[in-house]
Amino acid sequence: MRGDILFDGSPRSDEIARRSAYVMQDNVHLPMLTVRQTLKYASLLRMPESISFRNKEARVKQIITMLGLSEHADTLVGDARVRGISGGQAKRLSIGVEIINLPDCIYLDEPTSGLDSSISLEVVGAIRMLATQNRTIVATIHQPSTALYAMFDKLLLMAEGQVIYYGAATEAVPFFVSSPYAFHYTRGTNPAEFVIAVAGSLHSETSSNLVASNEIVSVNMMVEHFRTTVFYEELTKHVDCTPDLNAAYSPVITAHTAAFNTSTFYQIQVLSQRDFINMVMDPYALITDAVMHLMVSLFYGSIYYQLDNTQYQERLCVLFFSLIFMIMGHQKQMPVIFRERLLFYRERSAGAYGAIAYWITTIVVTVPFVFLNVFIYAITVHQLTGLRSDPGNFYKFFIILILISLTGMFTCRAVAALASSEQAAITLFPALIQVHNISCMIIFIGCCDNSSTVTIFAALTLRFKCCYVWNQTCCIIPTWTSFLC
Repeated sequence: MRGDILFDGSPRSDEIARRSAYVMQDNVHLPMLTVRQTLKYASLLRMPESISFRNKEARVKQIITMLGLSEHADTLVGDARVRGISGGQAKRLSIGVEIINLPDCIYLDEPTSGLDSSISLEVVGAIRMLATQNRTIVATIHQPSTALYAMFDKLLLMAEGQVIYYGAATEAVPFFVSSPYAFHYTRGTNPAEFVIAVAGSLHSETSSNLVASNEIVSVNMMVEHFRTTVFYEELTKHVDCTPDLNAAYSPVITAHTAAFNTSTFYQIQVLSQRDFINMVMDPYALITDAVMHLMVSLFYGSIYYQLDNTQYQERLCVLFFSLIFMIMGHQKQMPVIFRERLLFYRERSAGAYGAIAYWITTIVVTVPFVFLNVFIYAITVHQLTGLRSDPGNFYKFFIILILISLTGMFTCRAVAALASSEQAAITLFPALIQVHNISCMIIFIGCCDNSSTVTIFAALTLRFKCCYVWNQTCCIIPTWTSFLC
């Protein structure tokens, strides 16, 4: 299928994207933010930077009231672990995030999927209220109830990619009943179920069960019939437009050429504040990381307790296992990274911020907690194992562990960005670390074999590009200098 996508007769642009909103089927939010905070940061990122903070707060209150979320404005969004708002409220929040700048057109992908009938009615009711404010709402929906179907003004029904009906939703049943094929409709049946049954039965033997003459009706037959009706004339009258007819609107649509409504520095400020609040509000994850680093350091310290100056192999093992833990300790963050990735994709497509702001924010928010956890591990291991006690050696050991931990963290995020699924990333990350980096450390540091026995090709291709080898070397030199000299 080929064609042009036009908006009021003009080609699609960044400004047109800002004037429209797309609500995905899945609800993706930061779980530790409240409904009000989620909408607040959406307004800060999506509305122009020139608009005052007071006006943005007023817009947030307006959206909360419009979608019926006033009673739950200060409730956490929540997730599978943290109790928060219900599924219907989360769907309305997703709609609120996308319409924070009050776009002209709103597109929704199955807004009632996974919701029961009463909650679906609440969600569609909120969408219907938006439509009464002179906005165009386009939604795909499966098996709506009679009450939900009655809320729609117009219906677009397609079969095998072709339009078989477009017009008032209330006229769909009479259209098929009065067609030359006289589809049978039982009074009291849900109209939505009837039109779905008609569209799904075309070009199959089941269509004969709906036709009085038991004739098998094909998609092409219904398309040809639709094109002879006034409904088709109405459809072509609306879509048959050219840029010349809308020349007056073109300057308005294309006036704003910037990719985002806010600057990169402003995006970093807002994202850093939002992500920091989301992390601090979840003390369980922070405490778990700190306790994990403490327990592992106590474990290694108890095995290699107070090593003397002649236990070179044991000291080498302490450094080796410390670096491995700094690398592999980030694997547990993979599910969180994938959740953030879905949020990033959604917000980037909406023009909220770019990749540069996202990655810088990740560094600003995550690095302080990495420093804290590595410090807990480094000072415990350094004291228990009896490594050189002078402060200079400890600081070198601490800095090297930070560098290797940051390398492991960004390697983990790179794998998550490239992998097609969370399970694939969880499988690929340890395999990549083990095959390349750990093998280099074992071979070239001397744990299993001397580097002189390794081929020149392996030495050139592996040793000099493996950062973990250099980190291990940097740990060995300051630790053993006083013992070997």
